[in-house]
Amino acid sequence: MKQDNSDDSKYIIPNLQNALELIELISEYLEGLNLPKLVQMTKVPKSTIFRICSTLLTNGYLATPSYGSFGSSVNIRHFSERHICGERLNPI
Repeated sequence: MKQDNSDDSKYIIPNLQNALELIELISEYLEGLNLPKLVQMTKVPKSTIFRICSTLLTNGYLATPSYGSFGSSVNIRHFSERHICGERLNPI
């Protein structure tokens, strides 16, 4: 995963950064990625990836396109589309 060596890196939450990077990585693969492949590609401990993916799955940000794999969910796609279209859910 990425390492930020800037002065702002002290404000980074490592597991949140890992989760965001996992979402980005998983979204590149339509068929999803399994846990061993995610560990190999990220070099993040298996238990950390499993907990992050389980949390994202529980909250609807990941899906299981096939047994043992994690893929992008419809919710994450809708989230991205709202961002691209410039929609806001609540006025500021």
